[in-house]
Amino acid sequence: MVAQKSAEAPIRRERLLKTLNHTEPDRVPIDIGSIGGGITNVAYYNLKDLLGIEGDEGTSIKANLTVEEFDERVLAALDVDIRHIGLRGPSRRTARVQLPDGSSADEWGIVSRQVGHYNQIVANPLRNASLSEIESYRGPDPGDPGRIQGLKERARRLTDETDFGLSAKSVSGGIFQSCCRLRGMEQFLMDMILNKPLAKALMSRVEQIVLALEEALLEEIGPYVQMAETQDDLGTQHAPMISPAMYREFIQPSHARLAALIKKKTGGGAKVFMHSDGSIFDMLPDVIDAGIEVINPVQPQAAKMDAVALKEKFGNRLVFHGGLDQQHTIPHGTVADAENEVKRVLRALAKGGGYIFSPCHNLQPDVPPENILAIYRTAAQFGRYPIG
Repeated sequence: MVAQKSAEAPIRRERLLKTLNHTEPDRVPIDIGSIGGGITNVAYYNLKDLLGIEGDEGTSIKANLTVEEFDERVLAALDVDIRHIGLRGPSRRTARVQLPDGSSADEWGIVSRQVGHYNQIVANPLRNASLSEIESYRGPDPGDPGRIQGLKERARRLTDETDFGLSAKSVSGGIFQSCCRLRGMEQFLMDMILNKPLAKALMSRVEQIVLALEEALLEEIGPYVQMAETQDDLGTQHAPMISPAMYREFIQPSHARLAALIKKKTGGGAKVFMHSDGSIFDMLPDVIDAGIEVINPVQPQAAKMDAVALKEKFGNRLVFHGGLDQQHTIPHGTVADAENEVKRVLRALAKGGGYIFSPCHNLQPDVPPENILAIYRTAAQFGRYPIG
């Protein structure tokens, strides 16, 4: 079930477009389901129980135990303006292979095991690889026809029959992040200093795969989307993971080529979104130069990620997506605390447009469903322009 266009309500797609172009629509667009701005399965089903939504129309859960596809009734209850379309799993082989010890390997050959509520990486397929092995690494097959089955039809239907804004989901775990997962984070960070030829060869090979996956997706849905999501975590809680100079040398060229491909395949019609956790204030000038136009999650507890300072410094060049305190207030505060947190973020980031309301990270199992409902209702009510 997909909600139809309403002749009475403001057009949601226009709301998103105005925001992406740094002008004020009738209210801030509301989102859930982007990369880094979704919800875990436990929190999702707790919310469904609170909403009294029975059955499960269209829900699917990813391997990392977050929601891949939502029951449309949940999105309607939260007044969500955006729908997300991503590549499907491959048809020629399974995307995840179960191993005898209870772990599983994904298409990249990265092995993980569920620990508590999360999947943790336990083996990196290229940790001991030589330069020639890296250059010949195959990885996922971007040409598998199963990945694009039905995508164009879905995008066309959502465009023609609804007024939702459309976003292309990220096709990978990120170019830099994928290198860290393939090689092991410590090893790849050392490679970037001690073995630059190998590090650059792996970046190049992963970039080739990611760009081919992106092209496969946007060949189908590029004309229909207003935003295209990418990701690469560049920060820790306290500082950038690498120096800006190292970003410019190793990563920025790949990000720039990915952003250019998105622009080409969408006819310039989609803004380039990047999810990057942590303290990335000092990286943002170079990230912007790479062609990134929307940044998520605006993690408020990370160093230098103050929303007011970010808006003042970068608000004319970046659209912000997220921004809620999900380390303290949203999981542990009262409903009133959660409502006030939304108002704080809206006051800081929404003026003049350029802000999309969303979770700062995936809503975790410990977030009370009452708080989830409260933040969405507050965003819909308090997010009307002019912001109070």
